[in-house]
Amino acid sequence: MANFDAAVSFDAEISFDALSTSSAQMAVSIEIGVPPTSTLSTSAFVLDSGTRGVLDGATYTLADEVEWREISDYVTRVHTRRGMDSERGRTEAGVMTVETRNNTRIFDPANTAGTYYPWLVPNVCRMRATLDGQRIFSGWVDDIAVDHDGNGRVSTVTFTVSDGLARLPDDLTWMPEVEEPGGTRAARLLARAGWGGQSLIVAGSHTMNTAEQSGGVLDQLNALAQGEQGLVYASVDNVLVFLTSSSFVNPSSARTFTDSGSGTYRYASLDEQSSVDVLVTQVEVD
Repeated sequence: MANFDAAVSFDAEISFDALSTSSAQMAVSIEIGVPPTSTLSTSAFVLDSGTRGVLDGATYTLADEVEWREISDYVTRVHTRRGMDSERGRTEAGVMTVETRNNTRIFDPANTAGTYYPWLVPNVCRMRATLDGQRIFSGWVDDIAVDHDGNGRVSTVTFTVSDGLARLPDDLTWMPEVEEPGGTRAARLLARAGWGGQSLIVAGSHTMNTAEQSGGVLDQLNALAQGEQGLVYASVDNVLVFLTSSSFVNPSSARTFTDSGSGTYRYASLDEQSSVDVLVTQVEVD
């Protein structure tokens, strides 16, 4: 199973088909998140409610941003993709698609009697996925497609969900005022872009010039990460992470491997793999 939250996880992709994969083989949990409503929560604050929407009340208090509800029993297919497709690739916004049964119209945005009405709206409704106890995706719904077959006996809804990187502006032109390291520039860029989420940024050591910057914010972050020989990505909980080469390489922790028995570490085998995209040395230690 891929480690979807590791900085160097490439091609982090998974598909799950409930029609062909048993729950004993793969424990997949899909949850939907919507603002609290009287039907979903008995104690949460509810906006515009005469009794539960009173500020400073002691009974109905402000809850989390959304109420999460398990919908795995309705799910038939899931596909997620996050990160980069190779070590030399660029980070893209993560995408998840979730197909659900909808014979009762529970996920139909137009069903006013639906459990999640009126919150089945893009950029309001959220979804997250867990595989064998490990969170693999969390994001905001971008599209809701309702499909009915010709005889009206089968209905499905497909949700398209994107992670926090898709919330970054598609275009931003600005002029940096000072030369600064790539990580510091990334933090300044995020502030200008209005990033309201959490971030974890390493300052960096390569100086970026003061030339005008333009284009998509994620494109600019990818360029800064490349300049620092580092990585930029969003964690499964949508923390924006910017790492530099120093995050991966620490000369003080270097070790010596040898096959003579006199080195610090004696290896049993050594394999090298190289191509236009990757250079890997794999060592097996006794």
